[in-house]
Amino acid sequence: MSETENIEDIISVSSKCTVDRELYGHRSSAISALSQLGFPIAEGYFISSESIRRIIQGGPPPKFPRKLLDGLPLCLRSSPQNREWRGPESLLYLGLNKSKLGLVKKITGERLSKILYLEHVKNFGVKVMDLDPDLFDEALDLFMSKRNEKIVRDLPLNMIDALTDEFEEFYRSHLGFDFPEDEQQQINYALTALAKKWENPSSKILRLSLGAEANTSTGAILQKMILPNDESQLAYWKYSQ
Repeated sequence: MSETENIEDIISVSSKCTVDRELYGHRSSAISALSQLGFPIAEGYFISSESIRRIIQGGPPPKFPRKLLDGLPLCLRSSPQNREWRGPESLLYLGLNKSKLGLVKKITGERLSKILYLEHVKNFGVKVMDLDPDLFDEALDLFMSKRNEKIVRDLPLNMIDALTDEFEEFYRSHLGFDFPEDEQQQINYALTALAKKWENPSSKILRLSLGAEANTSTGAILQKMILPNDESQLAYWKYSQ
């Protein structure tokens, strides 16, 4: 089968087909409706709740087409059946790696591309791999104080690279492997993290109180991101304040 359309419980956002809310969730259903009306929608895939359920049970995440993986970084969002059930927070810049910095740089400029990658290495470690956020925060504070700097975006590029190297070292020292450069592998880890957070006891109790069934799963959406092209758009980030 072609690796461009509906495979393994995933549906291309660009297919303009009707997406079942019960199987793919309210957010996927809404985006599908907008696409059918002709609104421009970022390229990506709707992921079924059955696919997430299999991940919860220890099964493999779905594979995505190389065309998507080789492009711009991706955002993963949950899509439960009911908006009130919410879901795990979005995971940003999936697929971003050192080999892709040249592509990102064409949009953001070199400095911002390096800051985005630095932020991604930290966030992926904390939100996906369950590394202690204090590892990164303490390393950042120590790095900045030694250099008498207050804002990461004001650092020379080689110092941003040095800080990124230090962040990547936490993967080796605490997890026993390098930061995952492979795009599909990053997505696999992210989908597994989303599934685990969906099954978190406190999340399940909240859903039950809102009328969800005990075995309710969630869909998800993986879409290309719109990258910032101005450092001022990063003002809400800790690393650029």
